[in-house]
Amino acid sequence: MEVSTSAYYAWCKAPQDDDKKQQDQKLADKVQQIFTDNRQCFGSRRVITKSGVQPDLKKGGALC
Repeated sequence: MEVSTSAYYAWCKAPQDDDKKQQDQKLADKVQQIFTDNRQCFGSRRVITKSGVQPDLKKGGALC
């Protein structure tokens, strides 16, 4: 099979990007659910504590 080196490495990398996006979406959904369940009055510190994961808040932007 003739495949260029760059195409091979691009193919190898693609599933990992999808997994990361899925993990990020699951975390965003969890954070939104925690916020909604608590009458939308939790701040970022409480949401992080309840979620059990410390996301990069600068990257997340408007999540919290």
